[in-house]
Amino acid sequence: MRSIVRALAWAGCVLGAVLAEAAAPGTAAPSPARLDIDACPGLAGQPQARRELITELLRIPSLAHPAGTPAVLDQTDFVRIRRRDADPHKVDAILMQAIPNGASSITELGAQIVEQAALHGKNFEIWGIQRREKNLEDLVGMQRAYARRDPAVALRYYYGTSYLDADGKFNGTVGGPGSSVQLLGQNDVPFLANWSAEVMFGDIESMLDLVPKAQRHTHIYAYSASPGGGFLSQLAGFKLHDGNRGYQELGGLIAVEGQLSRRSIGPDLAPTPADVDKYIADVQAIRAGATPRFLNGDLRILSPGPTGAVVASVLTMAAYFEPTRESIFPIPSGAAGGPAADAFNAKLRLTNRARFAYGIADDPHPGSFTGTSFLSPFGGRMGRLGFQPLPGAPACAEPGPFGAAPPCVPSVAQIDPNRVYDWVSGGPGQPGERANPLEGWTKNARGAFEGANVNGLPDGTNMTVVIQALARPATRTNLTPLTIPFPTGTRTLDASFDVGWGWYSSNRYHGIDIPFISRFRKVLIDRPDLGIHLDFDKTHVDIPVIEYTVHAGTTNPFNGADFTAVEPGGIAVETPLAARRSPIPPATSLGRYKNIDVHLTSDNVIAQTVVNWVVARAGKDQVDVPTFSTRVSCLDSP
Repeated sequence: MRSIVRALAWAGCVLGAVLAEAAAPGTAAPSPARLDIDACPGLAGQPQARRELITELLRIPSLAHPAGTPAVLDQTDFVRIRRRDADPHKVDAILMQAIPNGASSITELGAQIVEQAALHGKNFEIWGIQRREKNLEDLVGMQRAYARRDPAVALRYYYGTSYLDADGKFNGTVGGPGSSVQLLGQNDVPFLANWSAEVMFGDIESMLDLVPKAQRHTHIYAYSASPGGGFLSQLAGFKLHDGNRGYQELGGLIAVEGQLSRRSIGPDLAPTPADVDKYIADVQAIRAGATPRFLNGDLRILSPGPTGAVVASVLTMAAYFEPTRESIFPIPSGAAGGPAADAFNAKLRLTNRARFAYGIADDPHPGSFTGTSFLSPFGGRMGRLGFQPLPGAPACAEPGPFGAAPPCVPSVAQIDPNRVYDWVSGGPGQPGERANPLEGWTKNARGAFEGANVNGLPDGTNMTVVIQALARPATRTNLTPLTIPFPTGTRTLDASFDVGWGWYSSNRYHGIDIPFISRFRKVLIDRPDLGIHLDFDKTHVDIPVIEYTVHAGTTNPFNGADFTAVEPGGIAVETPLAARRSPIPPATSLGRYKNIDVHLTSDNVIAQTVVNWVVARAGKDQVDVPTFSTRVSCLDSP
């Protein structure tokens, strides 16, 4: 399971941070009768500033046809971010992004790249691949809740009529009495056992095929969100249906927070016969049902109670539509300060906005050790809780852990039981910009915190950006409901309103194929008798690479002549060829960012530098893009 969680780094981190957080029901509001550009501006993040952009959720036929899969599911879905005022058929460059989750995930960075390109007179687009498992989700409840601007609509759809306890706190079960959701079980999806790495990269190749072959290696650049290192190296080494390796039809690789190091390419050259036998046995176990077909383990995708992907999606809508309303969800246990900090959290009453942020921010109540992702490499610098202690109350319940005192774990007596606490936003010029006294501290050999790496700079992350980037759908779509003949009966599922986290992530892809392929630089398994085929060769990859990471120690993954690495300390590597083509400004650094910041910060150094990097390597002509027929997705009637 640990390897599964690593393979789901972004999904697991974000989901784990915000699980158990949703919203109180609100009063239904009528769906606005305005044009989509007015009611659903072009992209998540900063709507009024994003009227020049469009996001489209598109579905095309796939080259991959895994055994046993209903024909209607042999589809490739991707999110397209483009300029509204640019020619949609003539594009200077396409950045093909790996999106581990929903259409609204990780779009802020993509938006800024498109905008920065426009400032340079270039028409860039972002195409974000989605896993085909998203088509198995019943998202009607999300669609209706968004149309009515009322998260309670989604809570009733997924949890039924009795999701609150006697104290008004959440106590629902997905699929409970009175709910309408159509859930799938492991026996519904035996074909998921055949949704392998070959299928995933076949879906990506279907996107590549939308562009004329002669234009791909000069106009298409693969870029990744974490866990991007492994994904990019695998794509580079994957043997396409036309016989080329992936790197031969790409202009470059852009690794964003997910180290594309030599280790991600594989510590070993090739699997031994014993390795292959073990891999085949693992695949057969999934096919037999002895191992789950989709992940529902540590991440508890559809678990009862306030700890599943459905709740995680609803809470972002609640923080968006009802930010100042009191949340119905208590803070889960597991604070850095232990039982005393958990006791403090249990007494807090929070707004939806504060509840959403509390599990993501590194230190939500500054210096108190009440955060559950305390000083993690994941959490974004999002601001702080707007907390004022009751006068005369004791300040501390006990000293801070790890030998750090002060600050300390706060006393429960500080909490005003009649007050609902809100959030103070971070980011440049925001009140919570420099709220965290421990930001950037590291543990020394004695286990105590010391300030050698204290970072006092503003991070650029704004709460509005974070919430909307995770809560808003694509503006337009060509997705329609699918009638799917499952082994247990035919059902019609509507996944066309794509918001939130994945429900049914393929265990074959994440739990078996990716950990296996990541171990080796060269994998060839051709067993037509078993329906197993893997062909990856990363040993001769020759392609420009740029990497942006919040971790130090980046290495040139393919020993290529054109490689750049930007780390917290600045430019760690810039080969002579890379420096001649597109020198990176010396002050460029990711020292201000943590994992979530590189995707959601409102003034991104990555977007500001990667455009020149691409332009220096792209062809001088423009790439031809086909026409996609779409419809408005964000105003569908309930």
